[in-house]
Amino acid sequence: NGHGETCQDLKIYLREEHEFRDKLSLIRIAMNFSLDPMNPVDNHGLQPILSYSTSDYLTQEAQIQLDCGDDNICVPDLQLTVHGDMKTVYLGDDNPLALIFDAKNQGEGGAYEAELYVFVPPEAEYSGIVRNESLAKLSCTYENQTVVCDL
Repeated sequence: NGHGETCQDLKIYLREEHEFRDKLSLIRIAMNFSLDPMNPVDNHGLQPILSYSTSDYLTQEAQIQLDCGDDNICVPDLQLTVHGDMKTVYLGDDNPLALIFDAKNQGEGGAYEAELYVFVPPEAEYSGIVRNESLAKLSCTYENQTVVCDL
């Protein structure tokens, strides 16, 4: 219709980081398009058409940059230390025992989708998790005598 080619850059946004866990799989992006049938005709009375070789459906794949080296394969080295606030605990004792878990990744990239499982013995009563301010986003659940935390 005499207007020539039109290109448009579009920005897409991912969900907030806490809304998705899988940062390793490819993100598939698909777009379909068509011409507006209400487009005005040109000086010759013709409407624009797409070339028969043009697909009206495009797909691409993208991945999140993980800082995992040139091969983009993350090799984590997750180190876990645990210590309690008491050296001895007696069966039937009413004093709470606090366990401090410290997980650090010494490898490249992140330790993506890593979880910590802590089994609470039947003789103990689970009371909850205390987080320091830097771990406010840490997600933990307790079910069937097991605490599961996303690392």
